[in-house]
Amino acid sequence: MKLKLIVALTAAISLSGCASIIKGSNQDIAFNTGDVEGATCVVTGGSKNEVNDTVVTPGVLELPRSKKALLVNCTKPGMGSGTKSVKGNLEPWLAGNLLFGGLPGITIDAFTGSIHKYPGEINVTMVQEGIITPTVTGEPIT
Repeated sequence: MKLKLIVALTAAISLSGCASIIKGSNQDIAFNTGDVEGATCVVTGGSKNEVNDTVVTPGVLELPRSKKALLVNCTKPGMGSGTKSVKGNLEPWLAGNLLFGGLPGITIDAFTGSIHKYPGEINVTMVQEGIITPTVTGEPIT
């Protein structure tokens, strides 16, 4: 009887933290600026504002998972800057913790940040300097 209890507890502990085990606390994110290649993007924010990285587009960064927003500011000489804010969403593996890991698994994933994820690709729109965008009426914006 004690052996069954030990096996059950060991299985529960080993399955807890499902997203931490399956996905990890970091993720790769691709950064793109459409037709504008070679833009320098500064990525800041995230959990405890610990993210402060730079990537040249198209490029990939490995960043810690978090629900807190990442701010992406892209620039390139001759182009206007492009900015985008992206928040983390709940990781689908959270359902596995509800079924198998219970409270210990959810706690581990929440503590490591693995309970959240950012999109796998972040696209930032950049507009060339000096380009006037017409309004619905066809008149340029002043």
